[in-house]
Amino acid sequence: MKLYDIMILGCDIMDKIKRYLESSNYYNIYADSSLFENYIQNLTVNDVMRIVISLNKMLRNKEDEEVVSDNMIAGELTAPTSDIRKDIIKNLLSTLKKMNDNELRAELTYYTFIYLHMFSDGNGRTARLLYGLITGKIETEEWYIHPDNFMHKYDGDFCSYNGMTDEREINYNSNRLLSRVIETYTNKYPTLLSKNMFETYSMGIHGAAFPIYEIISEEVSKQLTTDEKNKIGIILEDNESLYSIAGLTMLIVTADNGQLNEWIKRDSDNTEKCFQNGYGEDWMRNRLSFNLIRNKDLLLEWNLEDWKKVIQVGNKLKLKQFNNMNEIYLKEYNNRQILEENSKDNIGHKRV
Repeated sequence: MKLYDIMILGCDIMDKIKRYLESSNYYNIYADSSLFENYIQNLTVNDVMRIVISLNKMLRNKEDEEVVSDNMIAGELTAPTSDIRKDIIKNLLSTLKKMNDNELRAELTYYTFIYLHMFSDGNGRTARLLYGLITGKIETEEWYIHPDNFMHKYDGDFCSYNGMTDEREINYNSNRLLSRVIETYTNKYPTLLSKNMFETYSMGIHGAAFPIYEIISEEVSKQLTTDEKNKIGIILEDNESLYSIAGLTMLIVTADNGQLNEWIKRDSDNTEKCFQNGYGEDWMRNRLSFNLIRNKDLLLEWNLEDWKKVIQVGNKLKLKQFNNMNEIYLKEYNNRQILEENSKDNIGHKRV
């Protein structure tokens, strides 16, 4: 397709979006802050799903196709399973309704839909468009039009351009808070999981890119559905961060099935061998790494309940990761409210 034709198609997409917004009465609602606030307060999960699917279809010019996809992995980003997608949106809405600040609402919505990654393509475009709709910049900042593929592909620049909180900071704080989820396990297994374990170790998986059929016994594999095996694979590949979803899931499941001591011993022995052979690194002593391929003999001992627990625990951790992000933004909103109130008090004192 020629450049001119691509640009024309991009304009057609924008026209469709604007007509959709007009038919939805977006412009009139956003122009009145009380109407927009009322609109936010009455949004439901089904409303959000309908809106984002419609926008994604228009942005990609795929209005007659199924665009929602499960088990998406894009670079370092691993999407949550479809099991918790609606819970994530429900919790997002609950947080948005507590914050009367459209900039913070837009940031949180943007990051949530980037990390949800629920579409086969156009996740960044959809998230940027949602940001524009919530901030009201949809008319003045058409940053998603691009002659190569109709839309920009520069989320990092987009965030800094709009003065948003750095993605790395959001990720770090969201993942750091995950250790709360497993506080109960330090009480349940005091000899296995000491109170300071999570101050000493980060948790992760080594060799996460693996064929799932190699680590599940044939007998158990027959009892798992294809969908369940796909979800297990997605959860165990979610390995980006100090306290990764994959690593924490393995920690909890192995603590429950009695294998944790053996995993710790094997990882410690392997770390010492690395140092003896001259290629050990300091971070290795501070990370409990579950090597799935080297230790697949342990995984082949797992029963059906163990593997189903991977899905249960992984989903719980992933949902908590998103909820942590909500907490971060809600805390920022409350801090801003306190600063604003203090500022008003100071002005009042000065006047007196």
